[in-house]
Amino acid sequence: MNLLNHRIYQEKSGGFKMRKLQIIIMAVVLLSVGGFTSYADLKLNSNHAYLNRELGKVGAECVQFNTKINSQLYDDLTKEELENILTESAEIFDEGGRDTEKSTLWSEKEKKVAVEIHKAGIDISMKIIKKNAKETYATVDITEDKVYKHIDGKYVELEKLLKYSSKDIKIYSCIVGKYKKKLQYVKNDDILAEILYNMNAEEIQRIDNSNILSVVAYGKLVRCDNELNYLGKKINLNIAIRDKEDTGETYIYISSPIIKIDY
Repeated sequence: MNLLNHRIYQEKSGGFKMRKLQIIIMAVVLLSVGGFTSYADLKLNSNHAYLNRELGKVGAECVQFNTKINSQLYDDLTKEELENILTESAEIFDEGGRDTEKSTLWSEKEKKVAVEIHKAGIDISMKIIKKNAKETYATVDITEDKVYKHIDGKYVELEKLLKYSSKDIKIYSCIVGKYKKKLQYVKNDDILAEILYNMNAEEIQRIDNSNILSVVAYGKLVRCDNELNYLGKKINLNIAIRDKEDTGETYIYISSPIIKIDY
């Protein structure tokens, strides 16, 4: 049994007992409305498949899918438990650890554990930094060169693992597609309108420059726990269409809740 699970099962502190009680209460509530939440209802899995589907509807070729996770972990986790969280997270995507590089820096000035995974078509960076006795943060950055359907379940496992150890978790998903030729402006506007319609989304603000069209919106069909407030309204969807003059191509970005990658 690993260190983290040993601590959980032994329930060494009242904090862990409280977490277990909260999970039991949540389970009872879920059962009362029709059963446990299925894998498809979790955010990472839903965005992975959902955003890819929306990209396909507007005829773009997927070239990248990026997921960023920011999480504040419980304060009482030890160095060994933090290392174990990263080890378990890495094993979800790299069973056996053949493509995993681990590093630990633990001193009075800096306390950090990190994992890097580089596999064909996917790059993963995971870090946990303990800033002080009351602040411990985990960040995860996953980039795929396309949407790999066979790893949908791995995203679900990762989210469940991090949720169990976190006070708060925020997930940002972005899919990038391209058209092999530069599109006319009116076509860009049509694509944007179609995405908003398909996602039952209300446009909140639009930025329209010479080579980029960007919109923030609120989509009723978008599953997003970390909605943002912007101009006094909620947003959970960010769409950008950009022409790249050097290649003569048009790129499209569909993200929830906002785009967190360079474009």
